[in-house]
Amino acid sequence: VSAHMEWFVEEQRVKGSRSLHCHHASNLIAIVSRHLLHHEFSQAAMAMDPLAQVMDHCPEVVRKAGIECLLNDRSAYGECLQFFKQIVKKHKSPINEKYLLEMAFFIAGYDNITEAYEVLSSHSKVDPYRSNPLIVGYCGLLAYLLWKEVEEAMEDRESEEKSLRHAKTALSHFEELNQLDTREANIEMFVHKHAELLVFFDKKSEALELLLSYREKNPDQINPNRCVHATCAIN
Repeated sequence: VSAHMEWFVEEQRVKGSRSLHCHHASNLIAIVSRHLLHHEFSQAAMAMDPLAQVMDHCPEVVRKAGIECLLNDRSAYGECLQFFKQIVKKHKSPINEKYLLEMAFFIAGYDNITEAYEVLSSHSKVDPYRSNPLIVGYCGLLAYLLWKEVEEAMEDRESEEKSLRHAKTALSHFEELNQLDTREANIEMFVHKHAELLVFFDKKSEALELLLSYREKNPDQINPNRCVHATCAIN
């Protein structure tokens, strides 16, 4: 009887704790919502700090509120980015690709392409992300942007080596993308960057083959002329 009673008391304690957590989360959501409605984005970001502690009850709310703050108040970047990182960290099961992509986009948008690349590339090596064409494609695009960034500020031999590393990394991601099923994804942007990198490495015939193959497989592409012009530019 004693063991049953102990179990019952513990169950009531856990249920009470969950109920209190949910009530606390509801109050915090109301505070954040009020700040957002009044366009008080800095205050909303500050109010989200305690909300993040109980976000097991409201990860989608935290994500959406964080996006609003990030879109409207650059000063909220630090706080909101931490929420995105916590969402990714706390999910034991694979999380939706939109969380990863949104976080990477915001990091890149705040002039930290290196960190954005690290966020995506660390996930692109494991399932289910390694077979996701958008995750792999954007890894290639971010590495491509790092290559361009170094190319534009080329100063010395070290910069030249760094630029080459980024170019090879980007090319590697785009080659991985070529091995995936991309029928459900729009990869036109990635294809053109891939072709540009092939030309950079003096592989013009491969670049031409890539573009022509893409054009043939996507005759109804919204912007087929872009593919044609890119193909002609290689000749």
